[in-house]
Amino acid sequence: MKIGINASFKKLHLIKETFKEYNIQHIQIALPANLDMISNDMYNMVSKYKIENPGIEISIHAYPFNFAESVEVVRNTWIELAYKTIDFANNIEAVFVNFHCGYGIDILRKFYYRLGSIHAHDNDQLADIHWPIGNRDLGSIKWDEEIKFLNSINYKGAFILEGYPNDQLESLKYLKKLNLEG
Repeated sequence: MKIGINASFKKLHLIKETFKEYNIQHIQIALPANLDMISNDMYNMVSKYKIENPGIEISIHAYPFNFAESVEVVRNTWIELAYKTIDFANNIEAVFVNFHCGYGIDILRKFYYRLGSIHAHDNDQLADIHWPIGNRDLGSIKWDEEIKFLNSINYKGAFILEGYPNDQLESLKYLKKLNLEG
């Protein structure tokens, strides 16, 4: 399994220093919900990062916020974002494109044969709060069991750590205890 992190395109320059102790193999770049911001400047920024870090696999994560007043507007926004994101991903040769669905961990076992990446964070299953994985005081997901399951199916996709950099580092420390860190 490849250990990765989720980062805003605006924070690419911080990744190398922040995670220098770990072998990060995958970066999932979060694109803005504002469709007009998917531009040549962003393409140039990501392309430069890829050249400077050739061993890191890159994927794209995009999702619009619920800023519309009707289902039709939301649907059209998703479709427009999908086209722009796929074009952008093709231009930078991203390994895949991910769209936020918000389904949760119960989907993992049901659709494990379709996994391309996993967004890993913990929460209380009431809200989509991005807490570090493995923190029993905060989260409710039994990550040791989920990681055993991923190993049992020989999962080779990206394991993207979400959250703030300090939370991602806490998650990496937990993975290290399981001998799974990058």
